[in-house]
Amino acid sequence: SVVGAVIGSLLVGVSAGLPWIIGGVIHLIVAVLAFYWMKEEYFTRGILSLREGFRKMKEVTRASIQYGRGEPNFRFVVLLGILQLIAVKSPDMQWQPFFSQAFGTTAVLGILWVGITIATVVGSWFAPRLLELMRWNERRSLVTANVCIGAGIAATMLFGFPFGLAAFLFHETARGLWKPLKDSYLQDNIPSEERATIISFESMFHHLGGLLGLFLGGVLVQYTSIFTTWTVAGIVLIASTFTITRKR
Repeated sequence: SVVGAVIGSLLVGVSAGLPWIIGGVIHLIVAVLAFYWMKEEYFTRGILSLREGFRKMKEVTRASIQYGRGEPNFRFVVLLGILQLIAVKSPDMQWQPFFSQAFGTTAVLGILWVGITIATVVGSWFAPRLLELMRWNERRSLVTANVCIGAGIAATMLFGFPFGLAAFLFHETARGLWKPLKDSYLQDNIPSEERATIISFESMFHHLGGLLGLFLGGVLVQYTSIFTTWTVAGIVLIASTFTITRKR
């Protein structure tokens, strides 16, 4: 990711289409190599009719919904995840135009992506340390990560440079912190025999939150501004996280 960002930002100075062409060629090469080199001898292919396939999907969905309705720990992490994805999709889609305008050039975007990647790695590394600080309270750690994400998004808009840039990287660090904490929480609270099914269901809600975030963030920035959109997203994420936590 870091290497690709740096090379891409250099190539775009030659031609805006060059990173796309080279990226596409690399993907094609990797696809061909993977097709010939990756062997799955252990895998036994099953033959399912369309009707049987939908029946199995229905069973998985029903089992997941029943589990979620009776398991508050699962509902807690799913709701926090949906709220987070709604909030972060605006920064995800708008950080490039915002920072290229702030710096007056697109050349910094590759360097900034390196900073984002490093911040995410640092957040992941810090996850067990946060758990230790929170005396191994996973719920409190997840709430802390979500609040830090919201605070970083809002502070990016409310503070000028360089503090706004530092706040943006802080929010990326908190996002890196969130995923290992969330995965650990799910693994600790899901029965092993249902783990694959429930985690797939959680992933579906994850994408649902992203879909809502893309739509709501797009509408809000269309009629207001990036400043308003990010500020609202950050404050709403903090407030809703505390609301869910208080209602347990």
